[in-house]
Amino acid sequence: MLPFILTLVLCTHTLSSAAEVEEQTFRALSFGKTTGDYIQFTPADMTPFRTSFTGCTWIKRQHDASYPIVLHFDPSDEIIMGSNGYYNYVSKHLFLTGKFPEKEVWFHYCLSWSAGGQQKVYINGEEVGSTSASSSNLRMGGDISIGINAQVSKNPSYIFGGQLYKLNLYSEVLSPSDIRQMSEAGMCSSVEQRHETRTLTWERILTEPRYGDVREFLPEECFFNLMAKLDKAASYRRAVQEELLDTRIRLNRTDDKLQQVMTTLNYTLERLEDTKIQLNNSLDQLEESESALLKNQDTLNSTEQKLTDILETLNNTRSELADTKIQLGEAQNRVEEREAKLNQTDDKLQQVMTTLNYTLETLEDTRIQLNNSLYQLSEGQNEVKERGMALNDTKAERTETRTELREVETALRECDARLNESLSGRDGGREAEEVSRWDVLYTSPYLNKLFTRQLYQQLVGSWGMMENFIGVNITVGFVKHFKEHHEEHQPLDEE
Repeated sequence: MLPFILTLVLCTHTLSSAAEVEEQTFRALSFGKTTGDYIQFTPADMTPFRTSFTGCTWIKRQHDASYPIVLHFDPSDEIIMGSNGYYNYVSKHLFLTGKFPEKEVWFHYCLSWSAGGQQKVYINGEEVGSTSASSSNLRMGGDISIGINAQVSKNPSYIFGGQLYKLNLYSEVLSPSDIRQMSEAGMCSSVEQRHETRTLTWERILTEPRYGDVREFLPEECFFNLMAKLDKAASYRRAVQEELLDTRIRLNRTDDKLQQVMTTLNYTLERLEDTKIQLNNSLDQLEESESALLKNQDTLNSTEQKLTDILETLNNTRSELADTKIQLGEAQNRVEEREAKLNQTDDKLQQVMTTLNYTLETLEDTRIQLNNSLYQLSEGQNEVKERGMALNDTKAERTETRTELREVETALRECDARLNESLSGRDGGREAEEVSRWDVLYTSPYLNKLFTRQLYQQLVGSWGMMENFIGVNITVGFVKHFKEHHEEHQPLDEE
């Protein structure tokens, strides 16, 4: 709605301004018939016309001067535009006397010029004369006079004394069609304003200083045209005012709605502000989440690499397990072979255990006998005490016998270990030899030794001790035991 109102106001203002402009452009000038009736001023800048220009105006002749001047630019008579054909001068004369309309008739006049080109005159849109133009550019400086010559000394022969309307200078050579269009449109049109090269304008000339009898007036030819436009503008203004009144009523209604909308909008803005805060918080959380995701991504990448390494390790392990499985199969075959051998060994061990149990029973009987012997030895010790120092040797021998008995017990325990040797197949019997009991004298405890009573008692005691092993199988280990016993208990050499 607001743009529509602004458009209506702008249209009203435009119509008013257009009417005022039309009224201003319809202002013509009437010059008196004396040398003191003219306009004269110093133009701000004439350089746009230095190489080419076109000057056009509407003229009504009302005076019979010999050389009536409409416009005079005088650095040194550079441009002179006349009203009866005598002056059409741009650094060079172009006389066209007799080709201009009579007095009291409005006609359209144009003078065009370009340095080194053509100098032409048009009356009512038609070319009436031309000549080659001077090749020199226009000189700058000086004044412009309208209605008479520009010099200080005014000559009555140059008095214009007529009516002038829409005098414009263009900084280019207008085409014949442009000039014809301007003439045919009539003096009340504004077609001359369409050209951007219109540099020195009629509106500007109307503001310049006037001297003597120079009056503005509204041409009768344009009066009715202006009135029609003003009536049209007034009617349109009334319509616009009515529309504005109606619009004002609708605006009042709209104001109420706008107030409601503003209330809703303020509430919405508050909600939006709260939402903005929440969104900022959410953005912070999203940034934190994104950071955490990036860290998790790094962790996942690291884990993926580790899993790849583990997978490679598993593949290698799978290959090793396959090899190990083959090796286990081979080992299982060897184990089965060893189990078969162990089963054979178990049978042999069962036999050995039977023998060992028998041996243990025998050892238990021997232990009982040894206990009895210990009791007898205790009684012998009492007897030794009674015999005194003479029986010390016998006591030592008995002590040695007790030690030997303990060693025998130990040897019996070692017998179990030696029996295991028989399981390895090394229990081959000693080759049968023909030996006698006297062969013991070839052993180191007796051979090349002085046969003393102590050796005698030891020899007798050893053979007597064997009485305790009656019923035991005589093996290599059994013989080896008694042989070592004799070697370990050999007497010291007498001095």
